[in-house]
Amino acid sequence: MLIVLLAGALLLPALSAPFLGVELSSLWTMQSWFLLPIILLAPQTAVVPRSRAVGLAGLVFAITVIALLAAPIVAWTKHVNGTKHEEAFYRLISDEIAREWHRHSDRPLTIVMGDYPEAVTFYSSDHPDSVPDFNLSVAPWVTPERLEREGYAVLCNQPYCISKASSRVAAAPQAIQREIELSRRYLGHQGPSARFFIAIIPPSAPPNVGDVPK
Repeated sequence: MLIVLLAGALLLPALSAPFLGVELSSLWTMQSWFLLPIILLAPQTAVVPRSRAVGLAGLVFAITVIALLAAPIVAWTKHVNGTKHEEAFYRLISDEIAREWHRHSDRPLTIVMGDYPEAVTFYSSDHPDSVPDFNLSVAPWVTPERLEREGYAVLCNQPYCISKASSRVAAAPQAIQREIELSRRYLGHQGPSARFFIAIIPPSAPPNVGDVPK
């Protein structure tokens, strides 16, 4: 059973991704690897001597201590030099989008689209559904009807995303758009700034009687 669980979690995403149009990375396998040592140690003939177990525990402890000591240095480096996908701004921009949405709507934010929408899904208290790059095929539970009924927010910091967002804003007269510049402080030091385009497209229709906020 454990072998089937390991093989299924590793192979099913790879086999189904081409048909679903999903781009995979090695991160998709993370949830599977915890089973590998269990499977390797499951046979009764697999015996780990106490000395080896103690040595392994000591190695894990040493790596943990080194990682803890290195964490502030790594954080400072990322703070000064920035990151590839603007991770340092995820919480800041999520809070800004949430404030802007609730400034114009008394309903929860249920959908966010554009660049890094997963960040807003993670950090926002509303935990909206995310649609990367406006591609509804990767989030089939987000339908055009939901977009119109519930409204949505847009987050962009890449030109191609801003171009797509501008088209959507032009087609929605009730839309609100802003450009904001954010900068993060760490250990009293102001880090580099980044500019973001956000748009709020409020619901175009009142909620149905049966609608329940997320």
